[in-house]
Parts: sequence; C-alpha cells; structure tokens
Amino acid sequence: MVCRTIMTEHAVQSYTVERVDFAMTPDSQFPDRKITYREYFMERYSIDVLRPQGPRDQPMLVCLRRKGVCVIPPSLAKVTGPPRHSDERALRLLRTNLIQKTRTDPNTRYRQLRDILPILTGQPPRTRARESLQESGIAFIEPTDFMHLVGRQMDVDLCMADVGLRDLVEPGGIGGAMKRSVARGPDQQLLEVLVLHERGERELGGFMNALNEQLMSYQVGVAQRPTTVEVPGDGRASSWVRAARNGIEDMLRRHQMETGKLARRCLVIAILPDSLPREVYSGLKKLTYVDFPVACQCVRRSTLAHKMGVARSKLVGQIVVKCGGWIWAIPAIKESLRDTETGNVRKTMVIGVSTGKMPRQQGVLAACASTNDEMTSYMSAVQVLPTPSGTDTLSVVDTFKEREAAFMQQCLPPFLQRFAQTNGCTPERIVIYRDGVPEAEKPILHNLYFRQPAEGAINRGLQEFAAGFNPAVTMCVASKRGPGGVRFFQMEPNSQRVSNPPPATVFDRDIVRPYKFDFYMTHQPVTQGVVSPTYYDVLQNDSLFADGLGGMATEPFQELTQQLACIYMNWAGPIRLPAPLMYAAKLRDMVSDVLKCAPSDELRHHLFFL
Repeated sequence: MVCRTIMTEHAVQSYTVERVDFAMTPDSQFPDRKITYREYFMERYSIDVLRPQGPRDQPMLVCLRRKGVCVIPPSLAKVTGPPRHSDERALRLLRTNLIQKTRTDPNTRYRQLRDILPILTGQPPRTRARESLQESGIAFIEPTDFMHLVGRQMDVDLCMADVGLRDLVEPGGIGGAMKRSVARGPDQQLLEVLVLHERGERELGGFMNALNEQLMSYQVGVAQRPTTVEVPGDGRASSWVRAARNGIEDMLRRHQMETGKLARRCLVIAILPDSLPREVYSGLKKLTYVDFPVACQCVRRSTLAHKMGVARSKLVGQIVVKCGGWIWAIPAIKESLRDTETGNVRKTMVIGVSTGKMPRQQGVLAACASTNDEMTSYMSAVQVLPTPSGTDTLSVVDTFKEREAAFMQQCLPPFLQRFAQTNGCTPERIVIYRDGVPEAEKPILHNLYFRQPAEGAINRGLQEFAAGFNPAVTMCVASKRGPGGVRFFQMEPNSQRVSNPPPATVFDRDIVRPYKFDFYMTHQPVTQGVVSPTYYDVLQNDSLFADGLGGMATEPFQELTQQLACIYMNWAGPIRLPAPLMYAAKLRDMVSDVLKCAPSDELRHHLFFL
C-alpha cells in the first residue's frame, strides 16, 4: 500500500499513502481533539467507518496531500492509479505499454473485433452466447461481418480560413506568420501588461523581448512597456497572490481607474515554476477573475525554456482572444447560412450550453453565445447551482433540468441584446448546441425548453427580449460517444486493410434512426488509434410559431457544424465539438475546478477562460 494512490468515498479527492499505522484504529482520538476518527466521520459525513460487522481493530492509512498529512480509514479508501515507482524509467515504460494497448491502429482493432464476432453470434461451439443475446432481444443483422454503409465527405473548401493570401488555407496549416497577418486585436489599446515572475527568473529576459515583438505583430497596442513584479521564491500561494494584488492595485492608482474597468484594458501574465502547487494557479485565477476582473495568462517556465518559439506565438494568440480579438475566421460560414429559397444570408447566433458537477453544489451551468457574423466573438454566462435545502421557500425549481431551463431563459435576453448592438439587427435564426444528454432525458429537456411553445423556457426568454420575436430555433445535442460508442472503418479498395475515415465525413444513412434528425461526423484527422465520431441529435429545428422562418436543411446544418469545429481559437485545426460548445465546456471547468464560484460579469464579453 505504501506509495499507492487512493480515492475516498466521502470526498472525491486523491491521496498518496505514506505508511500504514497499525497502532491506530478508528476508535483512536485525534492528537489535538477529544474526538475519535469514527465519531468525526459520523458527525461530519454521516458515514460509519466500521460498516456493519466491520473489524474495530483495522489499521489507519497515513496519507499525504499537498504537503499535508491526514489519516484515513481503509474502509473509505479505494486504490487507483499505477504504483509510484522510484524508477522513472519503469513508470514511463508502463505508460508506453498502456498507450500501445489502448491506442491500437484501425487494422489491429478491426482484426480484434472480427475475432470476437463468432463468440457473440453464438456459432458452434459457443451457442450459449447466442441464446443469451436472443433472450435479451439482441440480434445481429449480418452475423459474419460488420455493417457496411456509405459516408459522405464534405467539400474541404467550406472549412478554409482566410489569411490574406490569394488562396484560402486549412486551419491546421495556419502558421504564426499567417495568424499575425489576419489576427484582429482588441478594440481598445491595452494600458498596461503586468508580468509576475519568481526572483531570479532565468527566462525573463528572452520572454520580455519576445512578448513585445509578438504583441506588436498581432496588432495588440500597449500604451507602455510591460511592468515586472518580483515574487519571493518561497513557493507559497499567498506570496504570489499578494504580489499580484499589489501589482494590480498599483495599476489602478497609476491609471486612476475603477476596479471594474480593468477587464479589457489590462493584462496579467504569470511565469510559474514547474514545482509550484496548484493552489498558486487557483489563487491567481480567483484574484483576477473574481476580485479584480482582468485578463490573466499563466505559462510554465519549462514551456518557455524548451519551446519558446512555439509557445510565444500560441501565448500571444490566447492573449488576443482573452482581450476580445480573434486570430482567424472562415468566410464560407455565411454560405452555410444562406437561404436556399431566397438566397439571402440569415443572421444567425450560435449558443453552446454545457453542464457539470461541482463539490458541495448541485452543479454548474455555462453558456457561450456568438455576437458577430464570423462567429468568432462570444458572450458568456455561468451560474453555480447551490444544493436546494428543505427550508428554502424561495426556490421554485427543484430538478437540475428545470434549473437549466430557467438559466437559459435568463441568458437569452442579454445574449440577444449584445448581438443586436454588434450587428445592428436581431438574429433570424438561433442554433443551440448542448453537450451530451442521455437518451431517456432528451424528451424531458425538450419539454422544458419548448413545451407548448408559449410556455417553454426558450420562448419566454425571447419574449422577455422583445414581444412577438419569433426566430427559427435549432437545438442539437452533441455527444462524443453516441449510442453504443460506434466506430467507423474505411475499407481500402482491392484490399483487406482498413483505415480511419477522412476528416469532415458524415454518416447519416442506415446507422441512424429513420424518425430522427441525427448523424455521426468525424471532424478531425487521427494519426493514433481509431477515430471516435461525434454523434449529433437535433431535437428542435423550426420556428416556435407557424408564421416564422423554417428550420435549417440537413446539409447546411452539417456544414455549419463542421465549420464551427474549425474556428476554436485555442487550436489551429478542427476539434471534436463545435467551438461554442467547447467554449462553454472550458468555462464550466474553470468555474468548477478552479474558481469554485461565478466570475465577475465584467469579463463576460470575451473568452477570458481559454
């Protein structure tokens, strides 16, 4: 057990076992308190560590967590993860073996699945497997082979980025020089850039020179040279937070600004040593995103030391996006929004909605909505849902899905108002992407969003914005796995070999349900392992009332989905999800894992969480 990693039931946290203390039992008292460990867990977590008929003399596990020591009963611990070897070479070998077993190439995976087919189909002598499947109502259409179907690859020109050259370029092929030529910087000039670094930082000089050069090349104006703030090298989170707070307060005094005005005018960059605990990162993010709304970018020292050329371009690219700009756009998005009947380009707003869990809270809701025609600028909203108590008489919603619907009703009016301010008109179409929802919960979610259109959360939010407002609404649920975790192989002609399907390939026949608008899509090229397609299920695709604009056609919607997967500003190339949904997931993770609370509203008009 020594040096093994364990997880606890009462709190989802990991610990490292330092030793097993056989002299202690759950009935032993704390060193500084007159209470036993068993009484503590019963009082604090309502858990009996002995369980029914459990041994009273079980030893205790002395564990380490973030330089602290704690004692945990074995009955609450579950062993997880590989053992911590003293030999790093053995650990690297273990990781390599795991990767080789899990990331098999398409031909190997195809052969392994073919070997399993006779077992599942119950061919002699394994007839028991077939009988068990028949009793469960499961049957194979083609018992001796896989299902054969036809996929359709989209036109690659639909996802090309404009980089100011004669020809368009794939997003994955955009280099640093191309990004600098088309990047749109923030609307306002930055007043000051604050750089936090540890005392005696070796990479500071080269980083400062590269930072000034890159900011100018990306058209990010700064009123003065970056200011450096030295942090004591004691490795404490409090020292970094104190230095950052003092530096931000000095910026406020120098520019005679209020706290809320810093969001788009100043920037904090922290060069973090690799050995610092995670509390330093969390403390800096809480300070800059909650207390002082200002953009913050953290970078590790090892990244600057070994990958300065690559890191500086990506680093400044993230800074541009965090301050309200963007790096590239895809002109063909407007063609996907063109009406097939009238030929007019419909003004469209896309929204990504993501939900997640949070310790000691019911959950987190996050949403990001596009505010311009290029779908590169976004406005965000996030809400932390406290666990409802029995004495809370003000709460009128009980379930998580009902709270989500109420959250969307609150978000729509400010999203639409921001879109109208940016474009001078309201959107004619709204496309909502929601992250994975189980099949059994999809009717519930659709009922809360669109029930009896006049009573649904979406329509109530639209009418709060403007009475009689009736745009076309498309809602799609995106899942990284889909029903059953389907995999696709491309058969090579005149050969028994298979390969991964090419990027931007759609599978919308034979394997999908005939009564639904759903499809599979492989967004990106895969060089390791077997490609995992994304499953899309469209729950709503029409105006809420009869006199409005109709829904999107199948092919334009699929093209828009692929194009949105190519304009995620944190990666030059397609990703597995549309960009607004990925932005919402990033915001959700930032709140649930780092901030533990909602960020300041002053930051909601740009992608500060990248």
